[in-house]
Amino acid sequence: MKTPIIYVILYYLTVTIEGFAGGVGIYRYKKLSKPLRYLVWLLTFWFLMSIIEFLVDKLLHIHNIWLLHYVTFIETIFTMAIFYQWRTSKINGLLYIVSTILFLIIWVIGKFTIETMEFGDNFTVSISYILIISFIVYLMLHIMREDNISLTNDARFWVASGFCIYFSGTFLLFALFNFMLSIPREIMQKIFVLNWLFTIISDAFFVRSFFCKPINAGIIHQSQSIANL
Repeated sequence: MKTPIIYVILYYLTVTIEGFAGGVGIYRYKKLSKPLRYLVWLLTFWFLMSIIEFLVDKLLHIHNIWLLHYVTFIETIFTMAIFYQWRTSKINGLLYIVSTILFLIIWVIGKFTIETMEFGDNFTVSISYILIISFIVYLMLHIMREDNISLTNDARFWVASGFCIYFSGTFLLFALFNFMLSIPREIMQKIFVLNWLFTIISDAFFVRSFFCKPINAGIIHQSQSIANL
């Protein structure tokens, strides 16, 4: 069955905006703090993976579900690295490190047991997204308690909001990926449209974060700032 043209347009629009968001980050790279630079790398990775997935599937006609496993692996590392830069305490930072290590162990074990590369990584992606969403909620609650900077000028707010939209919006999509393979193609296409819209909105939030004023990130930097008073 031929894919409706509107779906094709939305897909290319999503990929284009994703590339644009990464391009804005690259343009302002020297002015960005370390966590936002990590975000630029993540956006660039997502954009490149979209291109690779297209080439592998449409041009080479090779089964590309295995690529999703590596997307989950790398995006989790980048996202946790961003959170770590915005840690609020040493314990909080240690929690990010331990959580990342445990996830990587689960990811490796999963490849040899319950979810091989021939199928979607619905198990590990579920763990990854639940972990990330939990840290998003924690970061947002911490930001809300602060009163020294406006939310609209706080890059953490825009990035956390963008992550919330992206990861929450795609959680069911990837967690239930194997199930989706068995549903009618028309329904699957509509679900992917929602995912593309979530991606576009989150990219807009990421671009906004690149224009926020730099703030001290992490408990280490906060301690140094207090010592200099």
